[in-house]
Amino acid sequence: MKAFIFTGPTLSPEQACAYLHAVYLPPVSQGDVYRVSLAEPRAIGIIDGFFDQVPSVWHKEILWAMRRGIAVFGSASMGALRAAELAPFGMIGVGRIFEAFRSGELEDDDEVSIVHGPAATGFRPLSEAMVNIRATLARAEAERAITGEARQALERVAKGLFYAERTYGAILEQGARQGLANGELDSFRSWLPGGRVDQKREDAIAMLRSMHEYLAAPAPPPPVPYHFEHTSFWDRLVRSAGGLTASARDGAEMVPFEALLDELRLDARAYQELHQECLLRTLILEEARRRGYAPTREGVSEATREFRRHQRLKKPRDLARWLAQRQMTKERFGEWMAEEALIRSAGSELWRQARRAMPDMLRTGPNYANLMQRARKKLRLLSRTGDDTVDWENDSGALWNWYLGELSDTRRPQREGSILARISPNENEDFLRARARERQFRRLNRRPKGKSRK
Repeated sequence: MKAFIFTGPTLSPEQACAYLHAVYLPPVSQGDVYRVSLAEPRAIGIIDGFFDQVPSVWHKEILWAMRRGIAVFGSASMGALRAAELAPFGMIGVGRIFEAFRSGELEDDDEVSIVHGPAATGFRPLSEAMVNIRATLARAEAERAITGEARQALERVAKGLFYAERTYGAILEQGARQGLANGELDSFRSWLPGGRVDQKREDAIAMLRSMHEYLAAPAPPPPVPYHFEHTSFWDRLVRSAGGLTASARDGAEMVPFEALLDELRLDARAYQELHQECLLRTLILEEARRRGYAPTREGVSEATREFRRHQRLKKPRDLARWLAQRQMTKERFGEWMAEEALIRSAGSELWRQARRAMPDMLRTGPNYANLMQRARKKLRLLSRTGDDTVDWENDSGALWNWYLGELSDTRRPQREGSILARISPNENEDFLRARARERQFRRLNRRPKGKSRK
């Protein structure tokens, strides 16, 4: 898909499609520009955005998108605000509202703020933007529906109202309370239905037309005069955003990372296992860095080869397809492999130290009595029959297949090849020995009483 547009109360997707064919998404919030940038569109347009109960779109994700060669346009509402702030860095602002903010004529965010209904209502506006009120009053004065003095007075009345309470009815009512001439108010009230100006909508349409012209031409993206700096705050946004979108080719809506987690939360055990693995990964990385470990080029190459072998990504195009399916950039994949190398270099030592706590963790856990009872029974049976030493070294493949097929779903591992296997490779033999003993134990338990072992 060539373009993504964030819109809502200013202009509905149905209205916007008449000016530009694109993927239309709800008002932008923090992380959204980063997510859609992973689909590598030619352009992103920002009209509406959340700002109150949801974190607003971050300037840095817009800078990141532009650094990747994506043209980012803004107008009308949140888009005009961000474009005025980022115009020196290459963001393309369109419309009178953008120009007013860039010149300093307007400064307050509440000039474009409104309250609107939920998505089910199409984000229906429930108040009027101050920029629209100013444009409407200016036209009313130009068409002699009100005097210049009345225009200024009504502007002051509107500006004095909380943005969520700004409606023309409230403005007229408050104007009457403040003693404005009834004749002026009646004239404006009569003129308003046919003369009202929606400046935000006009600017949004102007932006869509500008984007259409840009997309129709084979011109390169606008140059950006900065170097993008990776920071801990940026890494935090990348992790929280998740980087998942629906297929742009299908024109589907974006899937926030939190929605993906909701699906995982339906399997409480799988969610807990993933959470614990992420916690372990975070602690290992932090401790490794604290101790001064650093990933080497050879270590990163080895971790990458092992990962690609495990995922069966033999050819470069296989890896490219895998990254595209997961909306993961090559840069982020490289960072992940560097972390893998760091885990491998420091994890074994940390895991040996952590094992010292395992006896006490077992003793204080809920399954200690059952584990102890079963371990005693297995030792006695294998020792009595002479099967306490089993051959597993030449049977690892068949042993693993037996293990997966025999155990119930409640005991089957959720993530084979997890972080534990990567930081404790020396324990693979211990796991194989334990599985071989379990297989022999089950065979002996099923043997009819009275039959001797031949």
